[in-house]
Amino acid sequence: MFFLDLIVDMIIYGWLELMQWIIPKKINKKAQIALKVIVWIVSIILLFFILLGVFGLLISLISSDLVVRKLSLYFIFIPLGISLIQIIFGIVIRAVKNKR
Repeated sequence: MFFLDLIVDMIIYGWLELMQWIIPKKINKKAQIALKVIVWIVSIILLFFILLGVFGLLISLISSDLVVRKLSLYFIFIPLGISLIQIIFGIVIRAVKNKR
């Protein structure tokens, strides 16, 4: 159980670090800290909705409710899509900056 806890912690920490790649490095330190706080808040909100969707999906499997299942899938995949777009945008920004 200890290893599973470590793996989940590493996945969440890595996801949060990837979400921060969108923050530019060549700006004022205070602005960089403010952007990091904003990214962390958005990331936590997205993670909350993903976990809420997983919980709803588990409940819908038990109760066979199609409306809850459809809603929980929206709760899972919309935040995941937003996260992936932000991560890909951050990777593109870093790749363009490294080529200069």
